[in-house]
Amino acid sequence: MAYNSDETVTYNGSSYISLRVNTGQNPSTSPEDWGLLSSKGETGAVGATGPQGPQGPAGSTSYNAGTLDGLDSTKFVRADTSDTLSGSYTITSNLTVHGNLYSGKDGGGESWHYFYDDNSNQWRSFGWDDSSNCFVAEENDGGHHRVALVSTDSSTGTTNFPIGHMLPAAFGSRPDRRANRTLYLYGGDNDQYVANTHSGPKGAALTGTYRSNGLLSSSYAIYTRVA
Repeated sequence: MAYNSDETVTYNGSSYISLRVNTGQNPSTSPEDWGLLSSKGETGAVGATGPQGPQGPAGSTSYNAGTLDGLDSTKFVRADTSDTLSGSYTITSNLTVHGNLYSGKDGGGESWHYFYDDNSNQWRSFGWDDSSNCFVAEENDGGHHRVALVSTDSSTGTTNFPIGHMLPAAFGSRPDRRANRTLYLYGGDNDQYVANTHSGPKGAALTGTYRSNGLLSSSYAIYTRVA
Protein backbone atom coordinates (compact mmCIF):
# COMPACT_ATOMS: atom_id res chain seq x y z
CA MET A 1 0.00 0.00 0.00
CA ALA A 2 1.28 3.52 -0.83
CA TYR A 3 1.56 6.20 1.88
CA ASN A 4 2.00 10.00 1.42
CA SER A 5 4.20 12.14 3.63
CA ASP A 6 2.75 13.00 7.12
CA GLU A 7 0.23 10.09 7.09
CA THR A 8 -0.02 8.25 10.40
CA VAL A 9 -0.48 4.54 11.04
CA THR A 10 -0.74 2.16 13.99
CA TYR A 11 1.42 -0.99 13.89
CA ASN A 12 1.76 -3.61 16.66
CA GLY A 13 0.38 -1.14 19.22
CA SER A 14 2.73 1.78 18.33
CA SER A 15 1.95 4.92 16.22
CA TYR A 16 4.11 6.11 13.30
CA ILE A 17 4.15 9.12 10.89
CA SER A 18 5.24 8.81 7.28
CA LEU A 19 8.37 10.90 6.61
CA ARG A 20 8.11 10.55 2.85
CA VAL A 21 6.13 8.82 0.14
CA ASN A 22 6.66 5.05 0.50
CA THR A 23 5.05 1.84 -0.52
CA GLY A 24 4.78 -1.16 1.78
CA GLN A 25 7.64 -0.22 4.12
CA ASN A 26 7.51 -1.75 7.62
CA PRO A 27 7.17 1.12 10.17
CA SER A 28 9.16 -0.77 12.83
CA THR A 29 12.15 -1.49 10.58
CA SER A 30 12.23 1.49 8.16
CA PRO A 31 13.27 4.63 10.14
CA GLU A 32 13.98 6.51 6.87
CA ASP A 33 10.30 6.20 5.92
CA TRP A 34 8.58 6.26 9.30
CA GLY A 35 8.97 8.27 12.50
CA LEU A 36 7.82 6.92 15.89
CA LEU A 37 5.08 9.00 17.47
CA SER A 38 4.22 6.80 20.46
CA SER A 39 5.38 3.36 21.62
CA LYS A 40 3.15 0.51 22.70
CA GLY A 41 2.59 0.59 26.44
CA GLU A 42 3.31 -2.27 28.85
CA THR A 43 0.53 -4.60 30.04
CA GLY A 44 -1.12 -3.15 33.11
CA ALA A 45 -1.69 -4.86 36.44
CA VAL A 46 -4.60 -7.28 36.88
CA GLY A 47 -7.67 -5.48 38.15
CA ALA A 48 -9.75 -6.43 41.15
CA THR A 49 -12.25 -9.30 40.88
CA GLY A 50 -15.74 -8.10 40.07
CA PRO A 51 -18.86 -9.03 42.03
CA GLN A 52 -20.36 -12.51 41.57
CA GLY A 53 -23.20 -12.69 39.05
CA PRO A 54 -26.65 -14.15 39.77
CA GLN A 55 -27.13 -17.96 39.80
CA GLY A 56 -28.30 -19.44 36.51
CA PRO A 57 -31.38 -21.68 36.11
CA ALA A 58 -31.17 -25.33 37.24
CA GLY A 59 -30.11 -27.77 34.52
CA SER A 60 -32.01 -30.91 33.44
CA THR A 61 -31.55 -34.01 35.63
CA SER A 62 -32.92 -36.47 33.02
CA TYR A 63 -29.49 -37.32 31.59
CA ASN A 64 -27.69 -40.23 33.22
CA ALA A 65 -24.00 -40.35 32.41
CA GLY A 66 -24.02 -44.08 33.11
CA THR A 67 -26.43 -44.88 30.28
CA LEU A 68 -26.32 -44.99 26.51
CA ASP A 69 -29.57 -43.72 24.99
CA GLY A 70 -31.41 -44.90 28.10
CA LEU A 71 -29.67 -48.32 28.22
CA ASP A 72 -27.43 -49.10 31.15
CA SER A 73 -24.36 -51.35 31.09
CA THR A 74 -26.46 -54.52 31.52
CA LYS A 75 -28.34 -53.85 28.27
CA PHE A 76 -25.65 -53.30 25.66
CA VAL A 77 -22.47 -55.03 24.53
CA ARG A 78 -19.29 -52.98 24.56
CA ALA A 79 -16.77 -53.45 21.78
CA ASP A 80 -13.95 -54.30 24.17
CA THR A 81 -15.53 -57.12 26.19
CA SER A 82 -18.10 -59.89 26.36
CA ASP A 83 -21.37 -58.90 27.98
CA THR A 84 -25.01 -59.92 28.33
CA LEU A 85 -28.06 -58.27 26.79
CA SER A 86 -31.26 -58.25 28.82
CA GLY A 87 -34.70 -56.99 27.93
CA SER A 88 -36.59 -56.85 24.63
CA TYR A 89 -35.13 -55.29 21.50
CA THR A 90 -36.43 -54.55 18.00
CA ILE A 91 -34.07 -54.64 15.02
CA THR A 92 -35.51 -52.83 12.01
CA SER A 93 -32.75 -53.82 9.59
CA ASN A 94 -30.50 -56.85 9.10
CA LEU A 95 -28.68 -58.71 11.86
CA THR A 96 -25.46 -60.38 10.70
CA VAL A 97 -23.58 -62.77 12.98
CA HIS A 98 -20.03 -63.80 12.10
CA GLY A 99 -19.76 -66.90 14.27
CA ASN A 100 -22.21 -69.05 16.21
CA LEU A 101 -25.70 -67.95 17.27
CA TYR A 102 -27.03 -69.72 20.37
CA SER A 103 -30.61 -69.86 21.68
CA GLY A 104 -31.51 -71.02 25.20
CA LYS A 105 -29.43 -72.09 28.17
CA ASP A 106 -29.09 -75.00 30.57
CA GLY A 107 -32.24 -75.12 32.69
CA GLY A 108 -33.83 -72.23 30.79
CA GLY A 109 -36.59 -74.23 29.13
CA GLU A 110 -37.41 -74.39 25.44
CA SER A 111 -36.38 -71.59 23.06
CA TRP A 112 -38.46 -70.57 20.08
CA HIS A 113 -38.00 -68.43 16.99
CA TYR A 114 -41.09 -66.67 15.63
CA PHE A 115 -41.93 -65.75 12.03
CA TYR A 116 -44.81 -63.52 11.01
CA ASP A 117 -47.44 -65.15 8.79
CA ASP A 118 -49.04 -62.45 6.61
CA ASN A 119 -51.74 -64.87 5.42
CA SER A 120 -53.16 -65.40 8.90
CA ASN A 121 -51.76 -62.21 10.51
CA GLN A 122 -50.19 -64.04 13.38
CA TRP A 123 -46.83 -65.32 14.51
CA ARG A 124 -45.72 -68.89 13.74
CA SER A 125 -43.12 -70.58 15.94
CA PHE A 126 -40.15 -72.79 15.16
CA GLY A 127 -37.90 -74.37 17.74
CA TRP A 128 -36.56 -77.34 19.64
CA ASP A 129 -39.24 -79.29 21.51
CA ASP A 130 -37.67 -80.89 24.58
CA SER A 131 -40.57 -83.29 25.12
CA SER A 132 -40.39 -84.55 21.51
CA ASN A 133 -36.59 -84.27 21.39
CA CYS A 134 -36.72 -82.80 17.91
CA PHE A 135 -37.32 -79.62 15.93
CA VAL A 136 -40.97 -78.69 15.45
CA ALA A 137 -42.68 -76.01 13.33
CA GLU A 138 -46.10 -74.41 13.69
CA GLU A 139 -48.16 -74.64 10.49
CA ASN A 140 -51.36 -72.97 9.25
CA ASP A 141 -53.53 -75.38 11.22
CA GLY A 142 -52.03 -73.95 14.42
CA GLY A 143 -50.48 -77.27 15.39
CA HIS A 144 -46.80 -78.00 15.94
CA HIS A 145 -45.45 -80.65 13.60
CA ARG A 146 -42.12 -82.39 13.82
CA VAL A 147 -39.60 -81.39 11.20
CA ALA A 148 -38.51 -84.32 9.00
CA LEU A 149 -34.82 -84.65 8.18
CA VAL A 150 -32.98 -86.69 5.54
CA SER A 151 -30.51 -89.51 6.21
CA THR A 152 -27.46 -89.70 3.94
CA ASP A 153 -25.93 -92.75 5.67
CA SER A 154 -25.00 -95.47 3.14
CA SER A 155 -24.25 -98.30 5.59
CA THR A 156 -26.51 -101.37 5.51
CA GLY A 157 -26.10 -101.62 9.28
CA THR A 158 -27.49 -98.16 10.08
CA THR A 159 -30.09 -98.30 12.85
CA ASN A 160 -30.53 -94.59 13.71
CA PHE A 161 -32.52 -92.58 11.17
CA PRO A 162 -33.86 -89.02 11.64
CA ILE A 163 -37.45 -88.31 12.59
CA GLY A 164 -39.60 -88.30 9.46
CA HIS A 165 -37.61 -91.09 7.79
CA MET A 166 -39.85 -93.63 5.99
CA LEU A 167 -39.10 -97.27 5.12
CA PRO A 168 -40.94 -100.52 4.33
CA ALA A 169 -40.79 -103.46 6.73
CA ALA A 170 -42.18 -107.00 6.61
CA PHE A 171 -44.65 -108.04 9.28
CA GLY A 172 -46.10 -111.23 10.68
CA SER A 173 -49.49 -109.85 11.71
CA ARG A 174 -50.98 -106.89 9.82
CA PRO A 175 -50.59 -103.57 11.67
CA ASP A 176 -53.50 -101.13 11.93
CA ARG A 177 -53.01 -97.71 10.40
CA ARG A 178 -51.05 -95.45 12.77
CA ALA A 179 -50.03 -98.41 14.96
CA ASN A 180 -46.56 -98.29 16.53
CA ARG A 181 -44.11 -101.08 15.84
CA THR A 182 -40.52 -101.83 16.80
CA LEU A 183 -38.46 -102.36 13.64
CA TYR A 184 -35.31 -104.41 13.14
CA LEU A 185 -32.64 -105.05 10.57
CA TYR A 186 -33.54 -108.35 8.91
CA GLY A 187 -31.10 -111.03 10.01
CA GLY A 188 -31.37 -113.10 6.83
CA ASP A 189 -29.86 -110.56 4.35
CA ASN A 190 -28.81 -106.92 3.94
CA ASP A 191 -31.90 -105.93 1.96
CA GLN A 192 -34.86 -105.75 4.33
CA TYR A 193 -36.34 -104.46 7.57
CA VAL A 194 -38.84 -106.41 9.66
CA ALA A 195 -41.36 -105.55 12.36
CA ASN A 196 -41.40 -107.14 15.78
CA THR A 197 -44.27 -109.45 14.70
CA HIS A 198 -42.18 -110.99 11.88
CA SER A 199 -41.13 -114.59 12.51
CA GLY A 200 -37.83 -114.40 10.61
CA PRO A 201 -34.36 -113.75 12.07
CA LYS A 202 -33.89 -110.27 13.51
CA GLY A 203 -30.77 -108.19 13.74
CA ALA A 204 -30.31 -104.92 15.66
CA ALA A 205 -33.40 -102.88 16.55
CA LEU A 206 -33.85 -99.50 14.91
CA THR A 207 -33.65 -96.48 17.21
CA GLY A 208 -36.87 -94.61 17.96
CA THR A 209 -40.59 -95.18 17.44
CA TYR A 210 -42.03 -96.15 14.04
CA ARG A 211 -45.68 -95.78 13.09
CA SER A 212 -47.50 -97.64 10.33
CA ASN A 213 -48.80 -95.58 7.40
CA GLY A 214 -50.64 -98.44 5.66
CA LEU A 215 -49.82 -101.59 3.71
CA LEU A 216 -47.58 -101.91 0.65
CA SER A 217 -48.52 -105.57 0.05
CA SER A 218 -49.84 -108.62 1.89
CA SER A 219 -46.60 -108.81 3.87
CA TYR A 220 -45.11 -105.26 3.92
CA ALA A 221 -46.20 -101.98 5.52
CA ILE A 222 -44.69 -98.50 5.23
CA TYR A 223 -43.46 -96.97 8.49
CA THR A 224 -42.40 -93.45 9.52
CA ARG A 225 -40.14 -92.64 12.43
CA VAL A 226 -42.15 -90.32 14.70
CA ALA A 227 -40.00 -90.23 17.87
